[in-house]
Amino acid sequence: MFFPLFTLANLMRLRFLTLLMSLLLALLPVQAHAEGFSEAEIKGAYLYNFAFYIQWPQTAFVEPATSLQYCVFDKGSEIAKALAELFSSESNTGQQFELNVVTNLSAIQACQLLFIDQNDTVKSNTVIAAVADSSVLTVSDRKGFAQKWGMVELRIESGRIRPIINTVRLSAAKLSASSKLLRLVKLIDVDTGN
Repeated sequence: MFFPLFTLANLMRLRFLTLLMSLLLALLPVQAHAEGFSEAEIKGAYLYNFAFYIQWPQTAFVEPATSLQYCVFDKGSEIAKALAELFSSESNTGQQFELNVVTNLSAIQACQLLFIDQNDTVKSNTVIAAVADSSVLTVSDRKGFAQKWGMVELRIESGRIRPIINTVRLSAAKLSASSKLLRLVKLIDVDTGN
């Protein structure tokens, strides 16, 4: 969903810069506070960049020109704040984003990306049941999320944030990840939901 105002060269440059940023973030240690990035900011950057490397089916959008709906349960969480900051500062991508707070489970169906913070009180299995049979990308920083319930887990390994993608659940939701993203993440292919 890019606006026709952008030239092919600008779009290619943007994709290259986004990939470069993703690569750099993959290499940044969680203890990046010294370099000016908090753990929440790094996770927010991952969430932001997923929009450029995940393909949703047209049926996931209310209208063809609809903005991408990111949803959280607590807009006051540090990751939601970091994501909102990215949305306000990145206006030249051609992509439109909205950050929404989910107040009830039926509202989840309008989301394209749902982030479940490890500090949210909501139960993962309840949320996953609410998005079953839809094309909502579920992401969390909860330990074991990709293995047990969702599609993407932002796991801390060796002091670095590493995305874990469950390819079985991603395919079941009719979502596809670009080969560029798949090279940067750890892949699992299990469906052992509880």
